[in-house]
Amino acid sequence: AELSVVIARNARALRAAGQLRQVDVATRAGISRTQLSVIEGGGRLVSIEDVLALCRGLGVGIRDLVVGADPGDLELLGL
Repeated sequence: AELSVVIARNARALRAAGQLRQVDVATRAGISRTQLSVIEGGGRLVSIEDVLALCRGLGVGIRDLVVGADPGDLELLGL
């Protein structure tokens, strides 16, 4: 799957697992709830800034957000 879709899926799952509301994650991430919703919906490509914000908001590392990504993509990212 496209990396943005993988990140969106994992962000939703991690938020649900932590029983966190979008508004709480967005506040901790320093982004709007609407922006988080768009990212989680896979509606656009995510930037590295988005990834950092998600990590901050969810309290996870980048590896947690890219679980299930194409191994070739992960290798290119040094993961």
